[in-house]
Amino acid sequence: MRAGITQCGTFGSSLVAALVVLAGTSGLAHGAIVAVVNPSFESPITATFTPGITGWTGTGDFGVFRPDSHFPAYNGVDPPDGAQVAYSDGGLISQILSTLLMGETIYTLKVDIGNRLDLFFPGYSIGLYAGGNLLASSSSPTPADGTFATSTVQYVSPVNDPNIGQALEIRLISNGGQVNFDNVILDATPTPEPSTLTVIGLGAVGLAVSAWRRRKRAA
Repeated sequence: MRAGITQCGTFGSSLVAALVVLAGTSGLAHGAIVAVVNPSFESPITATFTPGITGWTGTGDFGVFRPDSHFPAYNGVDPPDGAQVAYSDGGLISQILSTLLMGETIYTLKVDIGNRLDLFFPGYSIGLYAGGNLLASSSSPTPADGTFATSTVQYVSPVNDPNIGQALEIRLISNGGQVNFDNVILDATPTPEPSTLTVIGLGAVGLAVSAWRRRKRAA
């Protein structure tokens, strides 16, 4: 009985290994970066603060900010991407993209969130929309004082998603005081076809069985 358990465990390990190898070489994860205008908020160029952001609209007090030695915002730490960040003092920053929502696609939105050392952090949210309808949002993690942290939102669109064909939109929201945003990245990856997953599963089982038989003969 103990030998049988050992053989099953070896077989299971071989199966898992084969699945990992095939998943990594099957070509399923061909993600494409969705075009976002001014994703790192480097325009307009500013020496300190400038209201408004090229390519983005907003409400309330928002614009671009260049942290440097004149401001103890991040203790001399550079922003995650470029020299500038977006700021919102309690309001919405948004951009409607030229890309339309597609079905059977995995959308992953990442935004770096900055918590200024010299100001109270009010909280935030980032959201992915289509046709004005919320697909997914996040309000975590909370960066430590004087640092940036990456917030991630993921949405998997079904084949019958009612928002298919609607323009994607990114919204960045401050909950009442200043929040900084940087390095906006949106990735779109087609979900694998069921037939492809079947082929991968059969192939993985075949590899695992072959490995188990070789080990059995060697024993």
